[in-house]
Parts: sequence; C-alpha cells; structure tokens
Amino acid sequence: RDGATVTVSFDDGATREFVVESVTRIDKDELPASLFATTGPPQLVLITCGGAFDRVRRSYEDNVVAIARPV
Repeated sequence: RDGATVTVSFDDGATREFVVESVTRIDKDELPASLFATTGPPQLVLITCGGAFDRVRRSYEDNVVAIARPV
C-alpha cells in the first residue's frame, strides 16, 4: 500500500529502504516499458499477480505494480 516501507537486502549484506509511492493494477498485456527503465532516478518496481483468475489460461488477468523510491 502507499506509504509502506520496503527493505531490500543485497548479497554484500547492505540494506536499503524504499517507500511505496503508488500501487496500481495493470493488464498483463499493457505493462509499460518505463517500468523496466535502466536510466533516470532510482526506483524499485515490484510486480505480482492480481485481478481475476482465468482458469482456462491458468493465470491472473492483471499485474499489481508497486513503485517505491529510496528513502
């Protein structure tokens, strides 16, 4: 949810905190390329399944996308 804090642990033992700025549901076929950008300000993008479950395709219809910025 908006305002939640996410702590990421790295292989070297370092950690970094991020705060969630937005959570949206996006159709799986419509994920924008900007979510996968390697340039610009740092951000953490978390993508998981959401929406209705399509039993025929054995997949959820949407993705839930949370975007977080470093604290």
